[in-house]
Amino acid sequence: MAITNEATSFNGVVNASGTITAAHTPTGTPNGAFVWVMSVSSSATVSGVTYGGVSMTEVTGSPVSLSNGYIQCFSLVSGVPSGAQNAVATLVGTSTRAIYCLTLTGASALVVEDIDIINTTSSNPRGTLTLGGNTCFCATGLYDDQSSPASQTPLTNWTKDQSYSHGSKSSSFLTYDLISTADVTTGWDAGDVDNGAVSLAIRESVASLAITDATGVTSTNGDGTFDLPDVSAYTSDTVGCPFTSSSHSVNFELGDGTDTATLAGTYNPKSGWAVQEITSAVKTTGSVFENFVGTITDASQVYYPTASNTSVSATGIIQTDSTIDINMQFWDVSDETWKPFTVLIGSGDGMVSSLVGSMVTSMVASQVG
Repeated sequence: MAITNEATSFNGVVNASGTITAAHTPTGTPNGAFVWVMSVSSSATVSGVTYGGVSMTEVTGSPVSLSNGYIQCFSLVSGVPSGAQNAVATLVGTSTRAIYCLTLTGASALVVEDIDIINTTSSNPRGTLTLGGNTCFCATGLYDDQSSPASQTPLTNWTKDQSYSHGSKSSSFLTYDLISTADVTTGWDAGDVDNGAVSLAIRESVASLAITDATGVTSTNGDGTFDLPDVSAYTSDTVGCPFTSSSHSVNFELGDGTDTATLAGTYNPKSGWAVQEITSAVKTTGSVFENFVGTITDASQVYYPTASNTSVSATGIIQTDSTIDINMQFWDVSDETWKPFTVLIGSGDGMVSSLVGSMVTSMVASQVG
């Protein structure tokens, strides 16, 4: 579902003080709510806005203070209440004010892609919303030094949805007719010299991207849990990703070329494998570290196959019924790399006769991933 104009509402009050409210009735379930408040005095401001009782955030670039007016804009893109709601602005001072409310729907959460601010004494003001190639809905709340909103002429493809005369000043709310990826020219044709506006380009969040599989791994249950293959053949970068006890969590980064989001995932040992975190490693006979050179740092890990009743203790002692060599992986926490090594088994007796570790100079493996 593309982003759509869900509903707009408006209220204007002469000499408003305390609060001003726009009663708003969405036609569906909105993903975002946006409010503009205008007053005829730069000292008559808004201290906060709520939508359905939920506090909104003032957008970057707001407020816009004019010589004879004041514009503020607020957004809510998370936890937007459904159903009929009130947009309520808490006022500072007394002034003739207008409040405009917009709700939008989309397939995912909404974000503000760009904000354009106009604050000029030139007639026929212009600005630009830069969409960055993203599909956006665009809207403008404007105010100028004209007594009639009829004197505010929208540009091509812009529609004046609401307007209000503040007496000797006027405000209007405009929406752009095209939902597209091309940058949008903002502004209006007007003959006066005190012009201000806050324009928003709003798009769906990148979080709408869905990934069911990642390269080299297959989702086992659809919720981001994966069986980790033999690390030496694993195609993803495993630096910084040891197991946490029997599994570990990571974040996959998603991107659309402009923004990024993360998807949490959990790696489990693949079937027939186990992981052992090392504490107080020993290098005595019977340890997988017997021939290792250097210090085995605590919190390093051994990733090993469990076939033939194979197990590795926290100190590195191996027990196995295997009569053949066993390939394992070692997570070296000191340099954060996975290193393959082989346990060499004696002649058919199931006993370890030699241990060749990745710390032996001739056996050091290149970093996996």
